[in-house]
Amino acid sequence: MSNLFDDYGKSLLIRGLSEYSIKSYMSDIKPMINFLKNHNFEDAANLFLHKIYMSGYKPATIARKIIALKGLAKYMNKTVSARSPRFEKPLPKFLNKERIKLILENEELKENLRDRAILELFYCGLRIGEMSALKVSSLMLASKTIRIFGKGSVERIIPITGKAKEALQAYIDSQNGSGHLFLNRFGNPISSRGIRDIVYKWSLKALGYKINPHSLRHSFATHLLENGMNIRTIQKLLGHSSINTTGRYTHVNISMLIAEYNKAFPMGKS
Repeated sequence: MSNLFDDYGKSLLIRGLSEYSIKSYMSDIKPMINFLKNHNFEDAANLFLHKIYMSGYKPATIARKIIALKGLAKYMNKTVSARSPRFEKPLPKFLNKERIKLILENEELKENLRDRAILELFYCGLRIGEMSALKVSSLMLASKTIRIFGKGSVERIIPITGKAKEALQAYIDSQNGSGHLFLNRFGNPISSRGIRDIVYKWSLKALGYKINPHSLRHSFATHLLENGMNIRTIQKLLGHSSINTTGRYTHVNISMLIAEYNKAFPMGKS
C-alpha cells in the first residue's frame, strides 16, 4: 500500500497540482490507504466515509475529503457513490487598499529584496503554488509580464505592476541563479510553507495580525472589480477555469456596496 500512496502522489504531481494541494490530498486520503491494507476497495471506502462523517468535521472538510476519495477511486479505476454535503462557501477575505499599502510600503520590507518581491507579486494575482514554482526564465520584465503555469499546468501570461517589476529587478540583481526564482536561506527553492511564513511575518508587522497569502490575491481581484474591470478579464488574470469561481468576487463587491449604503444612508435599513 505504500507503493499505492507514493504512486498516487506522483500522479497528482504529473497533473500539475501545487505542492500545497498535493499535501492536502495525500493527508486526506491517508486513512483510506490504511483501510485498503485489510479490506477491498468498497469496504475500505465505506469505512473511510463512516470515519469522516463521525469525526465531527465541518461540511466543507467532509466535501474535500470525499473529493480526495473520488480522486483515488478514479486513479484505481474504481467508483464511489458518495454525495458531498451542501455548504455555503465563505466569501473571499480581502484587505482594503490602505492596508495593502501598509504592508507593501513597510520601511523594513524595502531592505528584504526577496520578501518584497514575493509580496508585490501576490498583489498581481499569483497563487502560492505558482509563486514557489516561478523560474527566473518566467520573467519578462521588459514588457512587465510573467509566464505562469497554474493548475493543471495551464499557461497564462499576466501583467505586473511597476513596483513589482522594480522589486523583482532588485532581487534578481542580488542573485546569481538562473533556475528557481525564490530561494530559501539554504539556496533551495522556497516551499509554499516558507512563502506563507513570509506573508504572516510582514502582515503581522504592518497590521498587527496575520493574513493568509490568498488574502492578497483576493484583494487584487476585488480592487480590479471595484475599478470597473470586466469579470472575464479578471478570470483570465487569476487563471480560473470557471467563471463561477471568479463570480464570487461580485458577491464581495455587492456586500461592500450594501455596507457603504447602510453607513451613508441609515434610513435605508428600515
